[in-house]
Amino acid sequence: MMLTPQQIDELGPEVLPFERKDFSRPVEEGEDILFDTFIHDVSSMGKPVNVVKVSSETALQQSRTGCYLWIIDKYGLKILFEAIPNLEAKRGVVCHTNITGGQPALQGGELWFGDDDKVYLNYQSGRYGSNRISQRQAILAYFRSLGFTMVPLGDVRR
Repeated sequence: MMLTPQQIDELGPEVLPFERKDFSRPVEEGEDILFDTFIHDVSSMGKPVNVVKVSSETALQQSRTGCYLWIIDKYGLKILFEAIPNLEAKRGVVCHTNITGGQPALQGGELWFGDDDKVYLNYQSGRYGSNRISQRQAILAYFRSLGFTMVPLGDVRR
């Protein structure tokens, strides 16, 4: 299900990987491989049921444990479990561009499914993330429109 023009306007504009950071680095080898079979398209498939859940304490620490990557593009919300191996990339695991195939997206970040049925979310995608408060509010509104109870998290430098 495609986003409305108003949602796209509030979340966007669509950007290429690293465009919001003045293309500070290129998409490296293996990072633009589309991991279709592992991507959950929430907008068309609904909320995922078989997810790794973590305690609220783990989520609040923004641990690598149970971390999912998310992006919103003009078609909706897609998520990918971060621990999935990507043997073609230096980092060894998937990244946000493995959800988009290196194509544009509106926003991106990380999330954790809490055992309290809340979703803990940050806006930390080096490729697609944004620091604008209005966009962060639009992100939370979009997640809520899909039926999620949200807990926004601050930025953590890793």
